[in-house]
Amino acid sequence: MVKVRVRNFQSIKDSLVTIDGLTVVTGANNSGKTALMRAIRGVFENSPFGSLLRKGEDKITVDVEFEDGQSV
Repeated sequence: MVKVRVRNFQSIKDSLVTIDGLTVVTGANNSGKTALMRAIRGVFENSPFGSLLRKGEDKITVDVEFEDGQSV
């Protein structure tokens, strides 16, 4: 199981997602599905997030916590 918390990233104000086995992300167009994937990918690619900051906010945080207690 992996817990992902994304704050102030594109359309996402604050979201906590638990990924356990096969996890399917669904929703209407422009609801943040792709933003969630970009946020997760950015953690592992060490991508610059500057242009993806939610309007009116001062920082982005993306936390990934693994089942063994390790986190990124």
